[in-house]
Amino acid sequence: MNPNGDCSATGTGSEMWMRYRKGDDTALESIVILYSDNLMFYINGYVKNISVAEDILAEVFLKLVIHAKRFREESSIKTYLYRIATNASIDYIRKQSRRSSVVLDECYELYDEAQELEKIVMNNEQKRELHKAMRQLKAEYRNALFLVYFEGLSYVEAAKILGCSMKQVNNSIYRAKQSLRSIYQREGFSFE
Repeated sequence: MNPNGDCSATGTGSEMWMRYRKGDDTALESIVILYSDNLMFYINGYVKNISVAEDILAEVFLKLVIHAKRFREESSIKTYLYRIATNASIDYIRKQSRRSSVVLDECYELYDEAQELEKIVMNNEQKRELHKAMRQLKAEYRNALFLVYFEGLSYVEAAKILGCSMKQVNNSIYRAKQSLRSIYQREGFSFE
């Protein structure tokens, strides 16, 4: 897997997409396999229901196929998939909030800084603790952090997916790290 999260052995996600557009249906299967797990985690971060997240994930790939002509080749297929996932998740939450009159806070305020996370993610126990702590973060912080650190996207790509400015992504990551630090200190973990 290269730094962009694309598989070199079978081609990048964008190369697989081009093969699919030329009629290779197995390339679409490869795209689904490549991105499904991380998209599922990302979507579930919004909707907090695995069954709903699975439905939205299926919708994401369906929209990818149905609206294939909307994909602009200058961006990566990964960025495009996360944009679809973000929109579909927000649409679901909007529909739910109308039914249950829960107010959706769509304000994406974000802050700068990004270093100590690699120290946190050393072994499986730390990963579990990190995921538990990340679930406590505001959605905008968690999503920016996930896209940049777990998906390896640039701040610019994350901003496109989240529909905000690069500065907002910087701000969100900064605040996410501050919140994680506070959560970990409250739980008795050390950063030394």
